[in-house]
Amino acid sequence: PPILLLKRGISGCVLGCGVIGDAFPDNFDAELTQCGYWDVSPNVHWRNVSHVLVSLDWNPQEGLASWKHLLTKIEQEPCEFAALAHPEVSKMVHVQLRLSFCEVAEVKGPINETCVKILAELLDYKLETVKFRSVQELQVEIGDFEAEANYRGTLVLVTDIPASAGKILRGPHRMVLCYGAE
Repeated sequence: PPILLLKRGISGCVLGCGVIGDAFPDNFDAELTQCGYWDVSPNVHWRNVSHVLVSLDWNPQEGLASWKHLLTKIEQEPCEFAALAHPEVSKMVHVQLRLSFCEVAEVKGPINETCVKILAELLDYKLETVKFRSVQELQVEIGDFEAEANYRGTLVLVTDIPASAGKILRGPHRMVLCYGAE
């Protein structure tokens, strides 16, 4: 199903919304799908998806210079993005929603690592990928990651977590946790 999310303009104020997906659900009010001057046609095009993802992630406390820098990244569509299937793009948006609000996104099964790479590059995060071995080893490894001045933060992708591993404590970084289906 489509996701309706707000977009910010150059000044950081909300200027409209983007709809990620193929079509509105049948129970969507017809008036809502025709919002006059807003372009709210459901789509998964780079410009729409990237603008929504950047709008979700930016914090006004970072300042307008940071916001304008993120907006320039929208202009640079990664060549890998065109190869993504619609469900992969939708999953990437759902992951970003969780990261923006909870700083941890838990995923059942594998995730297309290209999606996470695109997301990290778009949002100016350093991507670290870790294969799960144990909770203790993961905590040590994550603790060793250091922030770098030319990034807004670190995004850690943890793969191959068995469902039996249980909850993983949140670290100092944003994390995408991929649990196996057991």
